[in-house]
Amino acid sequence: YNRRIEVAEGIIDETTENIANLKAKIAELKTAIANLKQTIATLKEHLAELIADDAAERDAFANRIEAYNTQLEGLDQIIEMLKTQRDEEGEAVPDVQSLLQLAKIGKKNPMAALVQVAASLPREQWEKAVNLMSELRERIAQKKAADIQQEAARIQKFEQDKAALEKNIASNQQKLRETEAELAENEQSLEENERRKAAAEVELASAQKGLEEKTAQCNKWREEYERDSEKRGNEIDVVEQVQQIFSNRIASAKDYLKERIDQE
Repeated sequence: YNRRIEVAEGIIDETTENIANLKAKIAELKTAIANLKQTIATLKEHLAELIADDAAERDAFANRIEAYNTQLEGLDQIIEMLKTQRDEEGEAVPDVQSLLQLAKIGKKNPMAALVQVAASLPREQWEKAVNLMSELRERIAQKKAADIQQEAARIQKFEQDKAALEKNIASNQQKLRETEAELAENEQSLEENERRKAAAEVELASAQKGLEEKTAQCNKWREEYERDSEKRGNEIDVVEQVQQIFSNRIASAKDYLKERIDQE
């Protein structure tokens, strides 16, 4: 019983310490899991915002390109019309009625009105108008090219940022899975230690009860032995007294017989 008690108490001490450590570790892991989930959610939000911003930027870029193309096509048409409709020999300046008519045309077809006005200008001014249109077209074309270049750089940065966020999310998700697995292991270990402790407590109670019962039985046996020993001691005294009486009587009898013999 003492050995059983010693073993049970050792298990209880061991599992009590293990349970305290495991509970602390489990609390730590749960906090880490909550933080990882929050981090992953935040990263996913940033990724969604990044993708949404990219989509908006792509739409805006497409609209700008469409505007550039419309402007360039219009300028190409104007320049072409200026060159083809110019009367090389005529350099007359339009009169007031002509300008009024052009104003009316301009409301319906500004490009045609512009071409007609430019075509009626003196050659020097006409050439200057053509050159201005060509320069304007070149500036718009350069602006379009620069915009395309900037958009390509923006898309490249977007892809890099997107890849970095996705990598960070994947890394945190992997760490989350590992932490959750570690939590499950610690929770299982906690359950095992709690079962071991509960079983050891039952064993300790049983061993202590058994020891108490055995101690009580031994005490009872000792008391019975002591009583029996005392009784046997008394019986021995009686026997010895009887023996003493018999011995005295036998001695008296011998003396009596000897005396009679001597008298005869």
